[in-house]
Amino acid sequence: MLFSQQAIVSVPIIKRIVHLAPINPLFSIEGNTMNIVDIRPLDAKTAAKLLGFLYGVTGLQQAVAPNFSGTFYGFKKGKLNAINCSIIHRNGTVLLGLGLVAYCLLFRSDCDQNLALGIGAIPIAVKFLSSLLENDAATIGPNRTKEMLALAVHCLAAYGGLTSADWAPIAFRLLSIWCIAVGAHMPIHVSSAAELWEVKNTDETTHGLIQIMGSNYATLGTLYGALAWSKDLDPAKAYGYASVIAMTLYSRAILFSSEFDAMGLDKSKFVFWIVMVTLVVVSTLL
Repeated sequence: MLFSQQAIVSVPIIKRIVHLAPINPLFSIEGNTMNIVDIRPLDAKTAAKLLGFLYGVTGLQQAVAPNFSGTFYGFKKGKLNAINCSIIHRNGTVLLGLGLVAYCLLFRSDCDQNLALGIGAIPIAVKFLSSLLENDAATIGPNRTKEMLALAVHCLAAYGGLTSADWAPIAFRLLSIWCIAVGAHMPIHVSSAAELWEVKNTDETTHGLIQIMGSNYATLGTLYGALAWSKDLDPAKAYGYASVIAMTLYSRAILFSSEFDAMGLDKSKFVFWIVMVTLVVVSTLL
C-alpha cells in the first residue's frame, strides 16, 4: 500500500486516537504463580480506528495527488506514466472506501452498517465512472466491458446501502465476492491479471503497482464480506479479518515478488503496512 506524508504529519491526531494506550505485558506474576495475560498491543477498537484513519488519509492523498504519492515512495519525478498514475489513483479510492467505512462504524455512533457500506462503495464507483467517460480503455485500459460490470456492482452496493434497501446485504455480498476474486488475482498472478483487464502501455513499474492495488481491493472485499454475512459482527473484528488478507497479500507482493523488486524501490515504507495490519490482527483477533 502506498503511504502518504500526510499520515506522518498527523502523528498528534494518531496519538489522540490511540489515547497513548500502553503495551500489555506478556505475563503477570502473583505469588509463586505466573499467569499468561492479554498480550494485545492495543485494544481492538483503537487498533481498528488507527488503521481506518491511516487508510482514509492515505487514500484521500493518493486519489487527489497520485504523482505526489509516487515521489514519496521513491519514484523519480515524471517517471510515472499515465497508466501508473491511474493505478495509484484507483488504489487511493479503494483505501478511501476502507477509511470511510471505518469512520462511519468506528468513529461515529449514528451511522448504521448499511449506510456505512454504501458510502464506502462510492469512491471506487466514481473512479470507474470517470474512467468510462474519459474512455481510458482506448489509451491505457482497463477493458471497457469489464469496467462497466465493476461499476454496476459498486453502484448496486452504494445505492442499496444509501437507501437501506431490503436487498442491500445481497449487494454487499456480491461486491465482496467481486472484490476478493478480482483483487486476489492481481498479486498472485499479476501478468495474467494485466492481460485479462487489457492494461496498456505498461512498464517495469506497472505490475508492482497492480499487485498493491489488488491486495487492497481484496482487503476491501473481505471487510464487506465479514460485515455482510455476519450482521452483528463487531466492526473492529471485521477489520481484523480484512487485515489477515492484507497481511498475507502484502507479504506476497512486497517481500516475495520479482515484479515488485523490479520497481527498484526502498521497501521499508511498504513494510510499514505489513507491520500495521499485523498489529491490527493481533489486537482484534487474539
